[in-house]
Amino acid sequence: MKRQYIKLTASLFAAALLPLAALGQTTGTQSRKPAEKNPAKPTAKTQQSQSISAEPFEIKGLTLGMSHDEFNQKLGGKCRSEGGCMLDQSEVPADYKYIAGFGAKSYYMSFLEGHLVRLQVISYADGFSSLAVGLREKFGRPTDESIEDVTTRGGANLQNSVMTWKRQGQSVSVQRFFGSIDSSSLLLVDDEFSLKEAEDLRQQRRKSL
Repeated sequence: MKRQYIKLTASLFAAALLPLAALGQTTGTQSRKPAEKNPAKPTAKTQQSQSISAEPFEIKGLTLGMSHDEFNQKLGGKCRSEGGCMLDQSEVPADYKYIAGFGAKSYYMSFLEGHLVRLQVISYADGFSSLAVGLREKFGRPTDESIEDVTTRGGANLQNSVMTWKRQGQSVSVQRFFGSIDSSSLLLVDDEFSLKEAEDLRQQRRKSL
């Protein structure tokens, strides 16, 4: 049966979908994929890594596929829309006000047929290193890493670090800078939904020209 996607309003998720262009011009990208190693006998460390890779992605007790009602119970009942919502730090329970020890500015959620398919947490950029270390410990080695050279509108040259983990049709990605030099992004998303969302955004841009 063909899946029916809920169309999200542009105004609700505009802040969450800001491209890196908001920082300025991207001048280059250096991709750093983990180096492949020769097959070796399993060790305690590799067995632990395999165990980690078999587990579903989870962020602060939140997982893709969980029902809207279950999600809403964890977030204090503030996400009333079954299509999606945005909650700022003042609206979420104490356990969700911080991530990796630094303030979480806002949460953006999308639901499809009553289940979570996208979760994005916008946090303060000065906590990125702590967040990146925590994700490595939790999910293991990233599937992909890249460094993007960006120039802000003020003329400052910065390096934007991006890391991605992929597993069973889901992705977790984290960016040092997202929308501004003060914000980082942590995104947990269903890959099929992400592709549909990106296509919808392209169609909206074409129509606006």
